[in-house]
Amino acid sequence: MTYKVSFVIPTYNSGEFMAEGLRYLAAQRNESRAEFEVIVVDDGSTDDTAELVEAARESLDRLTYLYIPRDENSSRSRARNRGICAATGDLLCFLDAGIIVPPDYLDTVVARFRERPDQVLLHMVLGLNADPERDDTTVVHKLSPLNLREEASKLSVSPVWQDSRYQALRMLRDNLDLLAAPWEMGLGGAMSVSASRVREAGGYDENFRGWGSEDIDFAYRLYRAGCSFRSERHAFVLHLPHPIVRSEDRMENDFRNKRCIHRKLWQLETEAYPHYQGMFYSAFLEKLLYIDLSLLMKKFTAPFIQHLYNEHIRGASASLLLGVSEQNLARQLNPTHIYLWNHRLEGMFQSSLSQEIHCRLGCDTPYENSFFDVALITDFILLFPTYMMQQIITELLRTARKIVYVYDSDFENEYPVQPAGPMSMPVVSPHLTPRFRTELALSPRKLMMERIQVSARSELITLLNRGDRKIVLEPLCASGHPITTD
Repeated sequence: MTYKVSFVIPTYNSGEFMAEGLRYLAAQRNESRAEFEVIVVDDGSTDDTAELVEAARESLDRLTYLYIPRDENSSRSRARNRGICAATGDLLCFLDAGIIVPPDYLDTVVARFRERPDQVLLHMVLGLNADPERDDTTVVHKLSPLNLREEASKLSVSPVWQDSRYQALRMLRDNLDLLAAPWEMGLGGAMSVSASRVREAGGYDENFRGWGSEDIDFAYRLYRAGCSFRSERHAFVLHLPHPIVRSEDRMENDFRNKRCIHRKLWQLETEAYPHYQGMFYSAFLEKLLYIDLSLLMKKFTAPFIQHLYNEHIRGASASLLLGVSEQNLARQLNPTHIYLWNHRLEGMFQSSLSQEIHCRLGCDTPYENSFFDVALITDFILLFPTYMMQQIITELLRTARKIVYVYDSDFENEYPVQPAGPMSMPVVSPHLTPRFRTELALSPRKLMMERIQVSARSELITLLNRGDRKIVLEPLCASGHPITTD
């Protein structure tokens, strides 16, 4: 198949960097004889971008320049969408302004899509975190299309220049489908995908404002559309360094945008994403597959289950169960809603129970304030680090009028806490490391790996009592009356 390729480049007041990127595109060898076009979308620049694009026409036969006046709706999403609408190619290569590529970039992209048309290609990005105000970036002054690959091979081992995703990409051998959330690596500044898939996903969401995550949202929708994900290290890109703006406003906006990704569809895989920065989120999701609460579930006796139902759930118009993995136990408690932490459990429960069952952790849910009359939770929540435990409890206090916490005094011994101290968290999927999978099966507490404090239960109870809800503590396998706080 002969491919036509469209390079889509949004830019705003980055004329000099953008022009350099065009120079490298003009130097493509194009041994594949692919027809290609370059579309520059100017999002209201006030610098010399237009003049620089005009000058580049001498070396680029098919160069389109689109200017969008700056207004309150200006965004990278809108600029990219305008480029998508103008593109005539079968393949869309998204590049940010100031991205330079090696001479065989086009040929490699075409070859990859001939091998597998239905994929999202995430290109390795060198220099994204290099800051000329902090780091030595003078090497860029001697770069040219002829020596870029040679120089990049040296830069790729430098912490300053290396793609933050590099170790994961290498260990996965570029097969990102092995990750639970390959979309989290979807940096829009260097991404290639078929035009049909882009349009099927609806392009970029223009509701995203400010800095961050519009590209992750786009990648997530491609993932849900069934696209395969592959990282591309040979057709790398180099991001020309410029001063990096670091501010709380940027980080807060990025958090809001990540939360918006989740609140579109309220899926398990996006629920905790705003709270996990870096490349560890797939490992977190993988760990949820291996939580085994069978020891805890066996301690629920028939009389105790009946007591919980009679005292707390019977008569409630809306009731929630969180932290139970046995269908029979859930059937006897008979809540209206059940949260489960992986899709395997969800499928099992839905096949035999009639309740409203969702894959959710419970830290960000679509329910209104005080929706549930009662929420019953177990020591499952102790498996999470303090911060995540706080998010779950805060949401429970918002959505439930009464919270019943069923706890097992032996839980800390049966699911031992890791000793405090430096810890590393694996980036790769457990599916790639059988030994790690075996270790995961040994202890649910080890699954989360961030928890290091022994005082988990006291922290949880403190969090529960911060609100104004009725809190009932029900000790498992214990006689007597529950402890109630108002």
